[in-house]
Amino acid sequence: MIKNSILRFILSEKIQVDQQQKTKNRRKQQEEIKKNKLKNKMQSNRVILATASYDHTIRLWDQNQGCIETMSYSSNIPKRFDQINKQGFLVNKIEISQNKQYLGAATSFLAMIYDLGKAQLSKIPVFAYDGYKNNVTSIGFNQDSKWIYTGSEDGSIQIHHLAMQGVPKIFSNKEPVSQVVLHPNEVDLISVDQDGILKIWDLRNESQCRKEIVLAPKIGLRSVSIATNAQFFCAADSSGTLFIQNLGRNDEIISQQKIENAHNDYILKCQISPFAKDIVTCSADRSIKIWSLNPQSQKFEHKNTLYHYRWVWDVSYGCDGQFLFSCSSDNTAKLWKLDKESNQVEYQIFKGHTQTVNCVAINDIAINC
Repeated sequence: MIKNSILRFILSEKIQVDQQQKTKNRRKQQEEIKKNKLKNKMQSNRVILATASYDHTIRLWDQNQGCIETMSYSSNIPKRFDQINKQGFLVNKIEISQNKQYLGAATSFLAMIYDLGKAQLSKIPVFAYDGYKNNVTSIGFNQDSKWIYTGSEDGSIQIHHLAMQGVPKIFSNKEPVSQVVLHPNEVDLISVDQDGILKIWDLRNESQCRKEIVLAPKIGLRSVSIATNAQFFCAADSSGTLFIQNLGRNDEIISQQKIENAHNDYILKCQISPFAKDIVTCSADRSIKIWSLNPQSQKFEHKNTLYHYRWVWDVSYGCDGQFLFSCSSDNTAKLWKLDKESNQVEYQIFKGHTQTVNCVAINDIAINC
């Protein structure tokens, strides 16, 4: 009897300890879930500012803390690409996925994807796509970040699915591609090339392009942007001319406006604002220009000019059009805060790169968790 009582007591104590441990583990799991939710919320609401430079680094910036991460991209190429000349390996374009999970980099001969979802920027890309015979000049993500599109100076336009490492879908442009953008319908791609031709490609069809228009023969187009409402696009050439074209039904393209001498030198980038009321351009003439739509004339008019000390290579709008992020051969990036009513501009300078800053990317979208 005494022995049985002792056994029952021991068993009772063990059950009680087990229950306490389970309760403790459950609370710990709940705390971890809360922490992860808070971390995800902070991650989704943070403003991501990224730059790439000829100094072979990609940097992430914080508005208050300055540079928060630096990654040497040329020294962290995946080992299977050891044959690439690291000294001449440069990033030509960067882009942040809409969900803030990835940073895409168009580089010399590779398209690389870095993971932004971790505590620190991954030093080695989680995806790297080769097969290019020349510089990759353009990269972008579709809306749900499942695939990327690229353009290259080898004349190819490619689609890579992130979940698959198989053969990409390839469109042959023949001429070196300067930039590719995705139509809001996510069915069409629009490209511009060094032969001065704009082309529309149907992702459902792997044959030749569906529509093409010659805008800058013998001069070459350097940049293209399509409005979020898909009603028009703009393109810029190497002579400083800005083309604004309306998109009609059945691929009808109608010239809306041609701004000659928009800049005194190469236009290196043009982008339409998120609400399609403004266009920003940047140039080798050291300036950034903002062009605003006149509601009466339905023409874009010069509104403001911003400056760097040397060539302005890239510029990008934030999600609401109130911020611009730019970079320059003066080794700096600038974040511009625009006040449309007063036409006043405030800016913040980001210093740290030791050579030309040639790429920027900004994502300030608040994502609901």
